[in-house]
Amino acid sequence: MLKKYCGWPVLVFGVLLIVLGTLGYQKTGSAISLYVGCGMGAGVLLSALGIFRGKNWGANLALFLSLLLTATFAFRYTATGKIFPAMMSVLSGIMLMYLLGSVAKNQSK
Repeated sequence: MLKKYCGWPVLVFGVLLIVLGTLGYQKTGSAISLYVGCGMGAGVLLSALGIFRGKNWGANLALFLSLLLTATFAFRYTATGKIFPAMMSVLSGIMLMYLLGSVAKNQSK
């Protein structure tokens, strides 16, 4: 079980996904950006709630979604070469490494 303070970065990441998905929709008119950003953001917010409540599924869900987002944005960057997917891939990768480190640290205790 992760410490409850580990939920704060996950919460911020979820809000950021929702905001960036909405901005992507407003800027380019991409409904996919809106749906995926808000959907993944809601999933990450749900995982933060699980972490705050001390549930293992919260950390597992956050890990899964971060891995999925990192892979998706890395693929999008290699396909398009645009800077935005690269930034999101790095951001998602940082969250993934943070979560993996937190879970590994918790498992070793």
